[in-house]
Amino acid sequence: MTPPLHILSVMGFVWRDKYVLMIESPRRGWECPGGQVEQGENPLDALRREVEEEAGVEIEVERLASVNTNIRRIPQPNVIMDFVCRYVSGEPRSSAESLRVAFFSPEQAVARATCPCMQSRLAHLIAFDGRVRFMSFGFNPYEVIRESVM
Repeated sequence: MTPPLHILSVMGFVWRDKYVLMIESPRRGWECPGGQVEQGENPLDALRREVEEEAGVEIEVERLASVNTNIRRIPQPNVIMDFVCRYVSGEPRSSAESLRVAFFSPEQAVARATCPCMQSRLAHLIAFDGRVRFMSFGFNPYEVIRESVM
């Protein structure tokens, strides 16, 4: 039997006062910053690196909020860990990975997200009550396959 291979990604739901940091990706539209964890890299270090690369700001990672699995991604499923973070410093700026960067109210953030998966994840993060959500989903069309909260 072939051992499973997954891509591990991280995403930061970054609060500054009552506003949420978002980037406009050239491929996926507005979303929270994040990306793939590199080989041998700690997920928390990867998240700090990705947010700085994409948005130009430093963050403090506070809590794991959800673990999401795109189980229909071929050939490698993607496991995405969403973290609630706090803005620390830096001026938001675009990069090679982001067309625009801005802080939005929670309502504006959900409205700007173009991907149904991002909208669903943002809704959970905005209402985060300390319980971690585990969600499996697929695309084309987007559908939640299994979801539980602990």
